[in-house]
Amino acid sequence: MKDAEKIVNGDADTIVQTRLGGEKPSLARAITQAVLQYGATNSRGAWQTGVSYQRNDIWQTGTTWYLVLSDYTSGATAQDDIDNESVYVYAGGVVQSDLTALTDMLETAIASVRDESLSTTPGNSVSPPNSLPYLLKRYIGYREIESLPATNDGQAVLVDTVREEIYLPVSTGFAQVPKTIRSRLFFVCTRGYMLRFTSAYTGTIKARVYPIDDTSVFLPGAPVLANNQWHEISASVASLYKFGWDDNAGDGFQGIIDWVRLENTSDGKEKWVELSSNQSSLPSIGAIVDYQFGSQTQTRFQQFDLRSDGYWYGEDITPAAAYSAGASWEQVAGELLTYTATAATDE
Repeated sequence: MKDAEKIVNGDADTIVQTRLGGEKPSLARAITQAVLQYGATNSRGAWQTGVSYQRNDIWQTGTTWYLVLSDYTSGATAQDDIDNESVYVYAGGVVQSDLTALTDMLETAIASVRDESLSTTPGNSVSPPNSLPYLLKRYIGYREIESLPATNDGQAVLVDTVREEIYLPVSTGFAQVPKTIRSRLFFVCTRGYMLRFTSAYTGTIKARVYPIDDTSVFLPGAPVLANNQWHEISASVASLYKFGWDDNAGDGFQGIIDWVRLENTSDGKEKWVELSSNQSSLPSIGAIVDYQFGSQTQTRFQQFDLRSDGYWYGEDITPAAAYSAGASWEQVAGELLTYTATAATDE
Protein backbone atom coordinates (compact mmCIF):
# COMPACT_ATOMS: atom_id res chain seq x y z
CA MET A 1 0.00 0.00 0.00
CA LYS A 2 1.33 3.42 -0.88
CA ASP A 3 2.11 6.01 1.80
CA ALA A 4 -0.82 8.19 0.72
CA GLU A 5 -3.25 5.28 1.01
CA LYS A 6 -1.99 4.46 4.52
CA ILE A 7 -2.31 8.08 5.60
CA VAL A 8 -5.89 8.32 4.30
CA ASN A 9 -7.12 4.88 5.38
CA GLY A 10 -5.24 4.43 8.67
CA ASP A 11 -7.07 4.57 12.00
CA ALA A 12 -6.42 6.88 14.95
CA ASP A 13 -3.48 4.74 16.13
CA THR A 14 -1.67 4.55 12.77
CA ILE A 15 1.76 6.11 12.26
CA VAL A 16 3.04 5.70 8.70
CA GLN A 17 6.70 4.93 8.04
CA THR A 18 7.45 6.83 4.83
CA ARG A 19 9.77 5.66 2.09
CA LEU A 20 12.15 8.48 3.03
CA GLY A 21 12.54 7.13 6.56
CA GLY A 22 10.29 9.64 8.29
CA GLU A 23 7.04 9.25 10.19
CA LYS A 24 3.65 10.73 9.36
CA PRO A 25 0.40 10.33 11.30
CA SER A 26 -2.68 9.02 9.53
CA LEU A 27 -5.41 11.55 8.78
CA ALA A 28 -7.56 10.06 11.53
CA ARG A 29 -4.69 10.28 14.04
CA ALA A 30 -3.92 13.90 13.10
CA ILE A 31 -7.56 14.86 13.56
CA THR A 32 -7.75 13.06 16.90
CA GLN A 33 -4.61 14.81 18.13
CA ALA A 34 -5.96 18.18 17.00
CA VAL A 35 -9.24 17.58 18.79
CA LEU A 36 -7.43 16.56 21.97
CA GLN A 37 -5.03 19.48 21.79
CA TYR A 38 -7.54 22.18 20.93
CA GLY A 39 -10.61 20.73 22.56
CA ALA A 40 -12.91 22.32 25.13
CA THR A 41 -11.20 24.24 27.94
CA ASN A 42 -11.46 23.59 31.67
CA SER A 43 -11.93 26.66 33.87
CA ARG A 44 -9.91 26.59 37.14
CA GLY A 45 -11.04 30.00 38.34
CA ALA A 46 -8.61 32.45 39.95
CA TRP A 47 -4.91 31.64 39.77
CA GLN A 48 -3.36 29.98 42.81
CA THR A 49 0.23 29.21 43.73
CA GLY A 50 1.48 25.61 43.95
CA VAL A 51 -1.41 24.18 41.90
CA SER A 52 -0.97 21.44 39.29
CA TYR A 53 -2.47 22.81 36.08
CA GLN A 54 -3.08 20.65 33.01
CA ARG A 55 -3.12 21.46 29.32
CA ASN A 56 -6.28 23.34 28.26
CA ASP A 57 -6.95 24.57 31.80
CA ILE A 58 -7.68 28.28 31.98
CA TRP A 59 -7.14 30.49 35.02
CA GLN A 60 -7.78 34.15 35.74
CA THR A 61 -5.67 36.91 37.18
CA GLY A 62 -7.16 40.38 37.35
CA THR A 63 -9.51 40.64 34.37
CA THR A 64 -7.44 38.43 32.04
CA TRP A 65 -7.78 34.71 31.44
CA TYR A 66 -4.80 32.52 30.47
CA LEU A 67 -4.70 29.16 28.68
CA VAL A 68 -2.33 26.46 29.97
CA LEU A 69 -0.21 25.17 27.07
CA SER A 70 1.18 22.08 28.85
CA ASP A 71 1.00 20.46 32.27
CA TYR A 72 2.91 22.37 34.99
CA THR A 73 2.82 23.44 38.65
CA SER A 74 2.22 27.14 39.25
CA GLY A 75 5.00 29.26 40.72
CA ALA A 76 5.10 31.93 43.40
CA THR A 77 3.13 34.49 41.37
CA ALA A 78 0.92 34.52 38.29
CA GLN A 79 3.41 36.84 36.61
CA ASP A 80 6.13 34.20 37.08
CA ASP A 81 4.01 31.70 35.11
CA ILE A 82 3.36 34.29 32.40
CA ASP A 83 7.06 35.19 32.16
CA ASN A 84 8.02 31.49 31.96
CA GLU A 85 5.70 31.14 28.93
CA SER A 86 3.72 28.37 30.61
CA VAL A 87 0.47 30.04 29.59
CA TYR A 88 -0.95 32.21 26.83
CA VAL A 89 -3.58 34.93 26.87
CA TYR A 90 -6.95 33.27 26.30
CA ALA A 91 -9.32 35.22 24.06
CA GLY A 92 -12.06 32.63 23.82
CA GLY A 93 -12.05 29.09 22.53
CA VAL A 94 -13.97 26.23 21.01
CA VAL A 95 -17.27 25.52 22.71
CA GLN A 96 -18.32 21.91 23.01
CA SER A 97 -21.13 22.18 20.45
CA ASP A 98 -18.76 23.57 17.82
CA LEU A 99 -16.19 20.90 18.63
CA THR A 100 -18.78 18.15 18.19
CA ALA A 101 -19.89 19.56 14.84
CA LEU A 102 -16.27 19.83 13.66
CA THR A 103 -15.52 16.27 14.74
CA ASP A 104 -18.62 14.92 12.98
CA MET A 105 -17.72 16.75 9.76
CA LEU A 106 -14.13 15.44 9.76
CA GLU A 107 -15.23 11.90 10.52
CA THR A 108 -17.72 12.06 7.64
CA ALA A 109 -14.99 13.33 5.32
CA ILE A 110 -12.68 10.46 6.28
CA ALA A 111 -15.47 7.92 5.85
CA SER A 112 -16.36 9.28 2.42
CA VAL A 113 -12.75 8.95 1.27
CA ARG A 114 -12.47 5.39 2.56
CA ASP A 115 -15.86 4.19 1.33
CA GLU A 116 -15.86 4.22 -2.47
CA SER A 117 -19.53 3.26 -2.47
CA LEU A 118 -20.48 6.76 -1.32
CA SER A 119 -21.67 8.97 -4.16
CA THR A 120 -19.38 11.82 -5.19
CA THR A 121 -22.04 13.63 -7.19
CA PRO A 122 -23.02 17.02 -5.70
CA GLY A 123 -26.67 17.09 -4.73
CA ASN A 124 -27.06 13.31 -4.50
CA SER A 125 -28.81 12.41 -1.25
CA VAL A 126 -26.27 9.63 -0.60
CA SER A 127 -23.36 12.08 -0.58
CA PRO A 128 -23.14 14.05 2.70
CA PRO A 129 -23.02 17.79 1.94
CA ASN A 130 -19.83 18.14 4.00
CA SER A 131 -18.07 15.08 2.59
CA LEU A 132 -14.64 15.52 1.08
CA PRO A 133 -15.66 14.35 -2.43
CA TYR A 134 -18.61 16.75 -2.37
CA LEU A 135 -16.43 19.69 -1.35
CA LEU A 136 -13.87 18.86 -4.03
CA LYS A 137 -16.56 18.50 -6.68
CA ARG A 138 -18.14 21.79 -5.69
CA TYR A 139 -14.84 23.65 -5.65
CA ILE A 140 -14.59 24.02 -9.42
CA GLY A 141 -16.21 22.48 -12.45
CA TYR A 142 -17.71 23.28 -15.81
CA ARG A 143 -20.65 22.20 -17.87
CA GLU A 144 -21.60 22.72 -21.49
CA ILE A 145 -24.61 24.89 -22.28
CA GLU A 146 -26.78 25.95 -25.19
CA SER A 147 -28.04 29.15 -23.54
CA LEU A 148 -27.25 31.06 -20.35
CA PRO A 149 -29.27 29.85 -17.34
CA ALA A 150 -31.53 32.26 -15.49
CA THR A 151 -29.69 31.82 -12.18
CA ASN A 152 -26.07 31.56 -11.15
CA ASP A 153 -25.11 28.79 -8.73
CA GLY A 154 -21.72 30.41 -8.15
CA GLN A 155 -19.74 27.28 -8.97
CA ALA A 156 -19.94 26.36 -12.64
CA VAL A 157 -17.84 27.66 -15.50
CA LEU A 158 -20.15 27.63 -18.50
CA VAL A 159 -18.72 26.56 -21.85
CA ASP A 160 -20.49 27.14 -25.16
CA THR A 161 -18.62 24.80 -27.51
CA VAL A 162 -20.58 25.95 -30.57
CA ARG A 163 -19.80 29.66 -30.25
CA GLU A 164 -16.49 28.92 -28.48
CA GLU A 165 -17.46 31.14 -25.56
CA ILE A 166 -16.73 30.79 -21.83
CA TYR A 167 -18.72 32.37 -18.99
CA LEU A 168 -17.55 32.79 -15.38
CA PRO A 169 -19.90 33.16 -12.40
CA VAL A 170 -20.08 36.64 -10.86
CA SER A 171 -22.36 38.16 -8.25
CA THR A 172 -24.75 39.56 -10.85
CA GLY A 173 -24.93 36.50 -13.10
CA PHE A 174 -22.32 35.45 -15.64
CA ALA A 175 -19.48 37.35 -17.31
CA GLN A 176 -18.13 36.30 -20.69
CA VAL A 177 -14.39 35.72 -20.93
CA PRO A 178 -13.09 37.96 -23.73
CA LYS A 179 -11.97 35.98 -26.73
CA THR A 180 -9.84 38.77 -28.14
CA ILE A 181 -6.15 38.87 -27.19
CA ARG A 182 -5.36 41.99 -29.22
CA SER A 183 -6.82 44.07 -32.03
CA ARG A 184 -5.26 45.96 -34.93
CA LEU A 185 -6.00 47.34 -38.37
CA PHE A 186 -4.84 45.55 -41.51
CA PHE A 187 -4.64 46.94 -45.04
CA VAL A 188 -7.15 44.87 -47.05
CA CYS A 189 -6.27 45.25 -50.70
CA THR A 190 -9.09 44.61 -53.17
CA ARG A 191 -8.76 44.80 -56.95
CA GLY A 192 -7.53 48.20 -58.05
CA TYR A 193 -6.07 49.31 -54.71
CA MET A 194 -2.30 49.54 -54.28
CA LEU A 195 0.63 51.39 -52.74
CA ARG A 196 1.95 54.01 -55.18
CA PHE A 197 5.48 55.34 -54.70
CA THR A 198 5.92 59.07 -55.22
CA SER A 199 9.32 58.34 -56.83
CA ALA A 200 10.31 55.20 -58.69
CA TYR A 201 12.07 52.72 -56.41
CA THR A 202 14.97 50.51 -57.46
CA GLY A 203 16.40 47.88 -55.15
CA THR A 204 15.19 45.07 -52.90
CA ILE A 205 11.64 45.22 -51.60
CA LYS A 206 10.25 42.88 -48.96
CA ALA A 207 6.72 42.46 -47.64
CA ARG A 208 4.45 40.22 -45.61
CA VAL A 209 1.24 39.40 -47.47
CA TYR A 210 -1.86 37.21 -47.22
CA PRO A 211 -3.12 36.50 -50.77
CA ILE A 212 -6.58 35.37 -51.84
CA ASP A 213 -8.04 34.39 -55.21
CA ASP A 214 -4.66 33.42 -56.78
CA THR A 215 -3.54 37.05 -57.16
CA SER A 216 -0.04 36.87 -55.64
CA VAL A 217 1.43 36.85 -59.18
CA PHE A 218 0.62 40.56 -59.46
CA LEU A 219 3.11 41.40 -56.70
CA PRO A 220 6.77 42.32 -57.44
CA GLY A 221 8.65 39.25 -58.66
CA ALA A 222 5.36 37.52 -59.61
CA PRO A 223 5.54 34.95 -56.78
CA VAL A 224 3.12 32.01 -56.87
CA LEU A 225 1.86 31.76 -53.30
CA ALA A 226 -0.74 29.57 -51.61
CA ASN A 227 -3.96 31.38 -50.82
CA ASN A 228 -5.25 32.15 -47.33
CA GLN A 229 -1.97 32.05 -45.46
CA TRP A 230 0.83 34.45 -44.58
CA HIS A 231 3.97 34.74 -46.71
CA GLU A 232 7.08 36.91 -46.60
CA ILE A 233 8.28 37.85 -50.06
CA SER A 234 11.44 39.48 -51.39
CA ALA A 235 12.12 40.79 -54.90
CA SER A 236 14.65 42.94 -56.74
CA VAL A 237 12.87 45.67 -58.70
CA ALA A 238 13.78 48.50 -61.05
CA SER A 239 11.78 51.73 -61.33
CA LEU A 240 8.86 50.34 -59.29
CA TYR A 241 5.95 52.74 -58.94
CA LYS A 242 3.10 50.46 -57.90
CA PHE A 243 3.00 47.73 -55.25
CA GLY A 244 -0.12 45.60 -55.67
CA TRP A 245 -0.96 46.47 -59.28
CA ASP A 246 0.59 45.08 -62.45
CA ASP A 247 0.18 47.46 -65.40
CA ASN A 248 1.31 44.81 -67.89
CA ALA A 249 -1.34 42.33 -66.75
CA GLY A 250 -3.96 44.97 -66.10
CA ASP A 251 -4.82 43.28 -62.81
CA GLY A 252 -3.89 43.54 -59.17
CA PHE A 253 -3.26 41.77 -55.90
CA GLN A 254 -6.15 40.91 -53.59
CA GLY A 255 -5.50 40.11 -49.97
CA ILE A 256 -3.82 41.69 -46.94
CA ILE A 257 -0.53 43.59 -46.84
CA ASP A 258 0.98 43.57 -43.34
CA TRP A 259 4.25 45.48 -43.83
CA VAL A 260 6.61 46.67 -46.56
CA ARG A 261 10.38 47.16 -46.30
CA LEU A 262 12.77 48.94 -48.69
CA GLU A 263 16.43 47.96 -48.36
CA ASN A 264 18.10 50.24 -50.94
CA THR A 265 16.84 53.80 -50.61
CA SER A 266 18.49 56.92 -52.02
CA ASP A 267 20.02 57.88 -48.66
CA GLY A 268 21.35 54.35 -48.08
CA LYS A 269 19.04 53.63 -45.15
CA GLU A 270 16.56 50.80 -44.79
CA LYS A 271 12.96 52.01 -44.51
CA TRP A 272 9.76 50.21 -43.64
CA VAL A 273 6.13 50.68 -42.67
CA GLU A 274 3.59 48.52 -40.83
CA LEU A 275 0.13 49.01 -42.29
CA SER A 276 -1.72 49.01 -38.97
CA SER A 277 -3.26 52.48 -38.76
CA ASN A 278 -5.91 54.20 -40.85
CA GLN A 279 -3.85 56.34 -43.23
CA SER A 280 -3.59 57.26 -46.88
CA SER A 281 -0.02 58.56 -46.81
CA LEU A 282 3.01 56.41 -45.95
CA PRO A 283 5.87 58.93 -45.74
CA SER A 284 8.37 56.50 -44.19
CA ILE A 285 8.60 54.64 -47.53
CA GLY A 286 7.54 57.54 -49.77
CA ALA A 287 4.21 56.06 -50.87
CA ILE A 288 0.46 56.65 -50.76
CA VAL A 289 -2.61 54.41 -50.84
CA ASP A 290 -4.07 54.81 -54.31
CA TYR A 291 -6.81 53.41 -56.56
CA GLN A 292 -6.20 52.41 -60.17
CA PHE A 293 -9.67 53.25 -61.43
CA GLY A 294 -10.13 56.79 -60.16
CA SER A 295 -10.43 58.51 -56.81
CA GLN A 296 -10.34 56.42 -53.66
CA THR A 297 -13.86 55.90 -52.34
CA GLN A 298 -13.27 54.38 -48.89
CA THR A 299 -10.58 53.32 -46.46
CA ARG A 300 -9.03 49.91 -47.04
CA PHE A 301 -8.07 49.44 -43.39
CA GLN A 302 -10.24 47.01 -41.44
CA GLN A 303 -10.05 45.90 -37.82
CA PHE A 304 -9.10 42.32 -36.99
CA ASP A 305 -9.09 40.58 -33.61
CA LEU A 306 -6.53 37.98 -32.56
CA ARG A 307 -8.17 35.18 -30.55
CA SER A 308 -6.75 32.46 -28.35
CA ASP A 309 -6.78 29.94 -31.21
CA GLY A 310 -4.05 31.99 -32.94
CA TYR A 311 -6.22 33.23 -35.82
CA TRP A 312 -7.15 36.79 -36.76
CA TYR A 313 -10.88 37.41 -37.22
CA GLY A 314 -12.16 40.27 -39.36
CA GLU A 315 -15.30 42.33 -39.18
CA ASP A 316 -18.57 40.99 -40.56
CA ILE A 317 -18.99 41.44 -44.30
CA THR A 318 -22.54 41.61 -45.64
CA PRO A 319 -23.13 40.52 -49.25
CA ALA A 320 -24.14 43.39 -51.49
CA ALA A 321 -26.95 41.27 -52.94
CA ALA A 322 -29.45 39.49 -50.73
CA TYR A 323 -29.44 35.67 -50.83
CA SER A 324 -25.83 35.62 -52.03
CA ALA A 325 -24.94 33.75 -48.84
CA GLY A 326 -26.89 30.78 -50.20
CA ALA A 327 -30.45 29.86 -51.08
CA SER A 328 -31.11 28.45 -47.61
CA TRP A 329 -30.54 31.86 -45.99
CA GLU A 330 -33.00 34.74 -46.01
CA GLN A 331 -31.90 38.28 -45.21
CA VAL A 332 -34.09 40.02 -42.63
CA ALA A 333 -35.62 43.20 -44.02
CA GLY A 334 -34.00 46.32 -42.58
CA GLU A 335 -31.28 44.34 -40.77
CA LEU A 336 -28.43 43.81 -43.19
CA LEU A 337 -26.38 41.69 -40.78
CA THR A 338 -29.23 39.35 -39.77
CA TYR A 339 -30.08 36.21 -41.72
CA THR A 340 -32.57 33.43 -41.05
CA ALA A 341 -31.91 29.82 -42.03
CA THR A 342 -34.87 28.57 -44.07
CA ALA A 343 -33.66 25.08 -44.93
CA ALA A 344 -31.54 23.78 -42.05
CA THR A 345 -31.22 20.09 -41.17
CA ASP A 346 -29.55 18.19 -38.33
CA GLU A 347 -26.64 16.00 -39.38
